Amino acid sequence: MRKTAARKGVKFRHYGETGKKTKTSYKMSLDINGCQKPEESFAGCFHANTDPLLMEGKFYACTVAPNVRHFNKKVGTCMELQEGDYPDIYRLQSA
Repeated sequence: MRKTAARKGVKFRHYGETGKKTKTSYKMSLDINGCQKPEESFAGCFHANTDPLLMEGKFYACTVAPNVRHFNKKVGTCMELQEGDYPDIYRLQSA
C-alpha cells in the first residue's frame, strides 16, 4: 500500500505505525443472498462485540454491518441494514 500511495502521489500512513510491527489484512466473506442465519453469523464473527461503532445515532456491535454501504457501492449489491440490526440511541427508553 505504501508503494502504491507513493507512486500515485498520495500521502499514506496508518494508525499505530512504528515500522516494527507487521500489519495484516483479512478476508471477510459476505452472503449477498441472505441465506445465513444472522444469529449464527454474528456469534461466529470475530468483530462481534469487540469493536463497537456509534454512527449517526445508531450503535452497532460490529463494524461490518454499517460499512457494507461501501461494498454495495463498489460491487453494485443492495444489502440493507434493518432496524433490528442496531439500537437507535435517540429512541432508547432504558438500558
